[in-house]
Amino acid sequence: MKRYLVTAWIIALVAGAAWAQEKKDAPPQLSDNGPSLEVTMKFIKDKVEAKAEPRWGSPLIEADPATCELTETRNFHPGQLASRKSFSFREVEKLEVTQAQDEDGNAASDFVLKILMTTNKSVHERYTQEEKKAKNVQVNGAKWHVGDRDYGSMSWFFSDEDVANRVAKAMIHAVELCGSGSKPEPF
Repeated sequence: MKRYLVTAWIIALVAGAAWAQEKKDAPPQLSDNGPSLEVTMKFIKDKVEAKAEPRWGSPLIEADPATCELTETRNFHPGQLASRKSFSFREVEKLEVTQAQDEDGNAASDFVLKILMTTNKSVHERYTQEEKKAKNVQVNGAKWHVGDRDYGSMSWFFSDEDVANRVAKAMIHAVELCGSGSKPEPF
């Protein structure tokens, strides 16, 4: 009987260790309290596309719940240049909603939802090979150098603070469902 219990305990220990290792890259969790990841990501997509200020082209959002990734495409100048930025909800460290500022540092009328990542290179901006061949592109009178870049953050602007806060709250829920988010600190 003792041998059976020891064997069962060893099997449970090995299975637990394997489960812990697998959990790191596990698919998104189902939510017992709140909407599913699919519903949450659709909410984010719909609100950003409908309510985010089109400062640099209207954002089109693709959300992939299976990989916990979101891609934003902005067409700066139709047929000429499209920026594609993507990030994983697993790499979101912090979200901030603040009042935007103008060039002089004065409060502007809109609000910024800033997405800060765990590493400085977690937001990936990519261009097609054809766009890269163009090198420099004129957009609204300004010259843009086209090339792949990586950032530590990205932002969306909203005219309504409540909408910005609701999108931030949905993003926090998505981060948690994707297995990331704040971990309790031991000290």
